[in-house]
Amino acid sequence: MQEISREKFCQKLRSAGFAAAFLSAAAGSALESFEHFNGEIFEPFRQTSFLEADANFSGRYFLEHHGPKDQVDEAISKSNFFAAFSLEVQPSHLSDSLAGDHESLVRSLAGTPYLRLRREYESLRGASIEIFLIPVASDPQEIESVVGSIRDNAMFFFFPDETREFHVGNCRWGNGFRLQKKA
Repeated sequence: MQEISREKFCQKLRSAGFAAAFLSAAAGSALESFEHFNGEIFEPFRQTSFLEADANFSGRYFLEHHGPKDQVDEAISKSNFFAAFSLEVQPSHLSDSLAGDHESLVRSLAGTPYLRLRREYESLRGASIEIFLIPVASDPQEIESVVGSIRDNAMFFFFPDETREFHVGNCRWGNGFRLQKKA
């Protein structure tokens, strides 16, 4: 993955139609929905803006194109893509475990083009969020395969609909946020 500036990260998200306020709300809502996990895992995320925090907040930002860049860019320009979110965080009380799993989603999308954006939180040891922008294929079987991969390995995801916007009606929870032992 290529390290990029925070400004370029934000610009890429805006080009895909994501507003900072929306992302903050989406991440906050997602985290609040996992009440059965220890509050220590999520409390720092609740206290920190997901994307455009105050100027004192620092982190590292990354971008990666997988597959044909022009295919991904065209899908983004036409709002015809899936947006899958993956979160990883180190539970403070379980030093040998990790909550979340980016690499399962990466592996499941191996034959699929996508744009992958990553934010690593400096203030939260081992915490990161990744957003995958995945063009919608024309083949129904391919679409079904991608949706299955996203559903099984993303924390939550959005699919395109006739509104060409992201809203609660086109958001689905995935099964990609699980506790695992570190490798």
